Amino acid sequence: TRYISVTGVQTCALPIFDDTQSTNVQTLSAVRKLMSVNKAKIILGPTWLDSFQSAVSIADREKILLFTPSTAVAVIKKSDSQYPLIFSTWFNLELEIELLLKHVKTEQKKRIVLAFDQDPFFQTVRAIIQKRASSLDLEIVSDESFDLNAADFRSLLVKTKKLNIDGAILGFGDEKNLLTFLKQRKEMNPSLPLFGTEYLDGYVSQDQWVHLFDNVDFISAHVHDKDFAAEYEKRF
Repeated sequence: TRYISVTGVQTCALPIFDDTQSTNVQTLSAVRKLMSVNKAKIILGPTWLDSFQSAVSIADREKILLFTPSTAVAVIKKSDSQYPLIFSTWFNLELEIELLLKHVKTEQKKRIVLAFDQDPFFQTVRAIIQKRASSLDLEIVSDESFDLNAADFRSLLVKTKKLNIDGAILGFGDEKNLLTFLKQRKEMNPSLPLFGTEYLDGYVSQDQWVHLFDNVDFISAHVHDKDFAAEYEKRF
């Protein structure tokens, strides 16, 4: 969750680091400090600005360039002209969801349930799915939204059995919610197919969680042009 403030375009040899601590309050505090105390004009970050958006309006007002590697632009910008100094190198979220839904259809899963907590990123994912599902002949049988903290999913999992659901698309900004859902699903309805976005990649790669990912499909980014990194470093 650290990010860098570059204090000057011409003299950026001494970057200044600060920590968002993965909260809205600390994100705003760190950005304010970098702007007022360190006189930053360019900030590389913050991390997960789509989930912790408190710094967006103040950075826009003060004409500070935010260049982040981990923000879905569709969550923050409602038009191409909004927040012109906020940029991200993250995936195109609309394209990612389109690919995910097409995969769900390819797997012949038609009756689906949505299960997302109230993290802004995943609420945007939810909205995109709601908009696109019918055109791909996917039926949203149940649409569930959960609190960010200490959610319980037993009633939902009972419902998935009663309603004969083909699969569930899930997304939880809170790690505890994700792990609770996966554990309860394994206990109550392990045959329920799950589908998710690229964030699940970070859990599958950890030995202590991999046993929870049977019958789970998710988007995973791969490099098509393996020479890109070398070319980028050479140029910049």
